[in-house]
Amino acid sequence: MLGDRPYYDHIKACVNILWRPKCLLDIHIRENGFFFFKFGSEEECNRVLEEGPWLFDGRLVILKKWSAQVGLDRDLLSAFPVWIRFPSLHLKFWSSAILSKAASV
Repeated sequence: MLGDRPYYDHIKACVNILWRPKCLLDIHIRENGFFFFKFGSEEECNRVLEEGPWLFDGRLVILKKWSAQVGLDRDLLSAFPVWIRFPSLHLKFWSSAILSKAASV
């Protein structure tokens, strides 16, 4: 998670509001700032992973599916998704080339 580390109860409340889990969801916090979310079903886990990106209190939460090969060291981020809004963008600018150029800036 980017930014200050929130408290457990706050994360739990955010998760319940945003994800609306339909099955049991356990949350475990590590001392290095990692949160582990254990879903009651594979379908629920995949739904949450696919419906992102997720913001908790305006802070981006980066979710990765855990496996035995995943280490507990923080990866240095070289890229991450960003949502950009162009309010009132004129229709003539709605082309792949122009939007791609704006996004690369």
